[in-house]
Parts: sequence; structure tokens; C-alpha cells
Amino acid sequence: MTGCRFICRIIYLLQVVTFCGNAFNAGAQTNSSEELLNAVDIKFYHLDLEVNNMSTEIKGNTVILASVVDNSYDSLALELATDAVIDSMKVNSISVEFSHYNDMILFPQPQDAQVNDILEIIVYYQVASASYGWNEGIYNEKNLHNKSVTWTLSEPFASKSWFPCKQVLDDKADSLYVFLTAPDSVLAGSNGLLTDIVELENNSRRFEWKSRYPIAYYLISFAVADYMDYSFMASTADGDSVLVQNYIYNDSAYFLSVKPDIDATAQLIELFSEKFGVYPFSEEKYGHCVAPMGGGMEHQTMTTLVNFSFALVAHELAHQWFGDEVTCSDWQHIWINEGFASYAEYIAIENLLTKQELQNWLGSANAYILSAPDGSVYVPENSVDDENRIFDYRLSYRKGALLLHMMRHELGSDELFFNAIKLYVDRYGSSVASAEDFKDVVEEISGIDFDNFFEQWYYGEGYPIFNLQWKQNNDSLYIYSSQTTSFPSVTPFFNTLIDLKIEYLDGDTIVQVRQEASQDTFVIPMNKSVYRISVDPDMWLIREIDSIDRIFSNKEDKYFNLFPNPASDHFYIQNYNIGQGYRIKIYNFKGSLMKDIEGYEVFTKVDISDLTQGIYQVIITSDQNKSVFKLIRVDL
Repeated sequence: MTGCRFICRIIYLLQVVTFCGNAFNAGAQTNSSEELLNAVDIKFYHLDLEVNNMSTEIKGNTVILASVVDNSYDSLALELATDAVIDSMKVNSISVEFSHYNDMILFPQPQDAQVNDILEIIVYYQVASASYGWNEGIYNEKNLHNKSVTWTLSEPFASKSWFPCKQVLDDKADSLYVFLTAPDSVLAGSNGLLTDIVELENNSRRFEWKSRYPIAYYLISFAVADYMDYSFMASTADGDSVLVQNYIYNDSAYFLSVKPDIDATAQLIELFSEKFGVYPFSEEKYGHCVAPMGGGMEHQTMTTLVNFSFALVAHELAHQWFGDEVTCSDWQHIWINEGFASYAEYIAIENLLTKQELQNWLGSANAYILSAPDGSVYVPENSVDDENRIFDYRLSYRKGALLLHMMRHELGSDELFFNAIKLYVDRYGSSVASAEDFKDVVEEISGIDFDNFFEQWYYGEGYPIFNLQWKQNNDSLYIYSSQTTSFPSVTPFFNTLIDLKIEYLDGDTIVQVRQEASQDTFVIPMNKSVYRISVDPDMWLIREIDSIDRIFSNKEDKYFNLFPNPASDHFYIQNYNIGQGYRIKIYNFKGSLMKDIEGYEVFTKVDISDLTQGIYQVIITSDQNKSVFKLIRVDL
């Protein structure tokens, strides 16, 4: 199937269109660069570059095969940083004049070009090394072993800093070659499969990487260093397997320290293939290149990362489905990339680590979101060029992850949730999608309307704040929930599904209610003596719990309860001041002390089988409170 995706360069070259006409005149150009950029559809990139691990210098050429979308323009455009020096340029094997300014290359469109014709565009260029260690998009630093590493990181707008391209998300190239000529003392990693290593003169060699899957511009990458190759096969949960290729620092002690963490990649590939659908690039590989960067970057089939911590490996691997296979349609919907990959961390911990680690992750995520009162997961239009806003860790990553967690809760079925994800990846694979596209898939597969949910949680800002009061009358539990919000000027109320944990003497139960107004009342049948209520105990919600208070009637004791009364061989003391120790003293009708007991638990069972029938006084004291009860002891 992937062979059909691959656009063979030889076939394209049979369709060469002859360029003829007057010399290119950039000054005559009146169309916008965006119009000229979108007049072609990128089909294929072939980067053939000289690189090294000691600097950010590169030189070589990039071949672009592009289909004509609009032949009405005299000129076409590509993006390349103005700092790059273009030596020459050809269109369909013919040298052309060009203009290079404001990070754009303008060049003539062949006069006889027809819509759907394939143009072969070759740009010969070089990028000088930056004295401070990095050009935007290309970096060079020393790792912890004092060895130099050069790597690229182009998201969201820096691909043009090191190769000519079209930085438009929905124009994925159908296929890619990255040929890297480097000193023979290093390894050079990139996307796709390493099809050949060609030995060259001057102690150099060429690494020929080829990918036959569609790829977005910012996911193209390389990394060069004194690496060693540690590779193995991993299952994709469908009986097939995929190559896991790791370019790691060439140090035996380092290798032994990271090997167990790298090996965990195999479990994660199998898990995510089960949950999200088979690993999308299984005919090529999944890999890692280590670099002294901050965090990681999900370059298609070859993530670049700083270390192999469990959550980081899970996050970047999940991007192969969410960001690489399905890419956000624009940067306002970065949730499609980062929210999904962040929630994959939770899924990985949920299935492969401990419950405590899972609770720690949820607690940390919730606390991070609550650290500020405002902000939407959706990136507003006025911030779409602001990289700090696009990649806001609190909003795009953590709040985006818990938005999915809440959708899972709303669906009430893991089967529905993961089936929706699989359908979404299948439907929008090799393409782009928005948040609305995912919402539509979830609604289609579940029959549940998520319009209001998205208006609150995706486009809205802030989170709900709950204050609860409760009381128990006979066999009914009354719960009064008052909700305010952290940013009421944008989102004054969250229609919210809430889990309530109700605890009583011999157990507990979870009851689900939906708060549909700022002040809401829930009446729950309950014939057991309730001592505590918790809101959202499993942390399904983004929320702040301000207070949970019990309401007592005038004749009820606010500190302790004694039951049953009358009692035969035992009774219970219920402590409303949970966490405080207390002392229980029992006196007979003459005022003699019969029992003196210390209590610490919510419920303390007191044995009175050795007492005679009659009336007793029970005095219960804590540091601050005192309660007195009249107890009737009877024989049954």
C-alpha cells in the first residue's frame, strides 16, 4: 500500500515541461507570496546535503517535485531563510533566474505549464555555521560526554532555515529522500529507512535515507554525532513487527544505563498499536537520535530526544499517530498533536506502571492547569504565530490531555473511546485534521452530542470550582453543589459529569451525577450511615474542590455519633473530625468509670458484652470537642 503513496522521481521526470520565455523579473511580481506558494502541491523532497557534527554548516541541494495547482501565475515561490546562500536554481533541468528575500524564493513558472504537470525544482545552496552554536532550526552543542552533536528541530516555522520548502501543514510530501554526507567517524540519522551507506573519498560517507510515507515539512530532520546503532524488532500487536533503530552516544557505560529504558519502547509500540491502531510507519521503522536538547521532537520515524525517560519516550512515540500520521490542520488546533501525545503518557502509565504513578501523573497535571485561572486549549487566532502560546505546556499539553480524559469519562466506555481514536486515525491518516474533526468522529461512534463540551472545555477558558454541602435524613442523602468558575467572563459555568464517592461503615460506592446549573441539588437513596463524601476521587475532571461540609440538624451532634442505641453486645462511635484521635469513657448510673478507650478511626467498635443491662453515659472527647450520649444496654 505504501508503494502506491511513493511518487517515483523517474516517472515524474518523464513529464518534464520545457521552460521558455523572458528572464525573470521579480520587480514585476504583484501576487502575494502565499498565493505563489500555494500554486504548487509538493510531492517529493530529496535533500542531498553535506553535514557534520562540529557545526551547523550545511551545503548541497534540494530537489523538489511539485504538481502545478494554478498555472495562471508568471511566478512561483518556495520558502528559504534569507541567511541561506543560493548558488543556483533549475526548473525542469533549465537554469532560471530567481529572487531571494524575506525568506522567500521567487522564480518563474514555465509558460506552458498545465495544471497537474510535475515540475522538478532544484535549489543549490549553503548555510554558514553560526558562531553561537545554532541557526534557527539547526543546533550544535556538546553532550554530557563532551562530544559534539548537530541536529535539526524545525517545528513550527524553521524548516526554511535549512532547506527550501513549503511550510503549509496540509501540503504533505508524498515521499522523501534525505542523503547526508558526513565524516566517516560519525553516524547521520534521518527519516525512513537507511537504504545504503556509500563510502566516499576524503574520509566521508553518504547515508541514504528514504521514506515512502506522506510527511509534513516540519517532521523532516537529521542528527549527526559519534553514535552507535542499537536496533531491535518490536511487535505491532497485529502479528507483525517493526524495526526500532536507535542512534545513541557511542559510550558503553551510557549504553548500559539507558538500554532498559530504550527496550521499553517495544512494549509501548505494542500497547499503542492496540489502543490507536497499528503503528502507522511499520514498513519503515521507529527510531531515536539522542541530542543535548530540551525534551524531544517527534520527527517522523526518527524522534530526536534528550533521554529515554518513560513519559518522554511514550509522548514522542504517540506523536507518530498524533502529529505525524494525523497532523493538526493549523496551529490553532495543536491539541491534535500535543494533547493526544500528552494523554498517551497517561495511557502508558495506566497500562505499564503502577497505580500510584498514575495518580501522581494526574495530580501533577491537574495542579499545573490550576496554576493559572484562564486559557483555552484552542489557540486563538491572534496567537497563531506565537510559538510560546502554541506550545503552552499548561494549555496545549496538560489541559489538552485532560480534555481527552474527560471525554473518556463522558463516554463511559473505554471500548467506545479507543474505537473512536482508531476510526479517527484511519480516516485522517496521511492527512490533517482539526479538533472538530475528532469531535465529529466521537459523536458518530457514540451518538453523544459534544457541542457543549467543546464550547466549555476546548474553546472556553478556566475550570469549575465546587463547594458542596450534604446531609442525611433517614434513607436519603442530600447533596447541594455550588459551582463557580475560575474565569467567569469567558466560561461562567461548566455542565459537568461528577463522580461522588460515598463512604459508610462497611464500604463505599461511586455515584455519578451531572451538575446542570450553578446551584444544583442531588437526592440519593442511602440506607447506610454515611460518614464522608469525596468529589471526583479518581480525578476525571479539571477542577478545584473548595469545600465539602456536612450539614447537621439542631439535635444532631456535630463531632461524634453513637449507634445503634439501644445496643446489646457492642456499639460504634462515628468520628466526624476525621484525622483526629479521641477518648471514649463509659460511666454507669452511679458515676463509676466502666471503660476508657482510645479511638483513632472513622468508626470505633466498642465491646459492651460484659456490661449489665441499664443506662450508661458515654463521654467522647478530642483536643477541641466533647460529646455526651446516653446509652441503653439491653440483652437480646
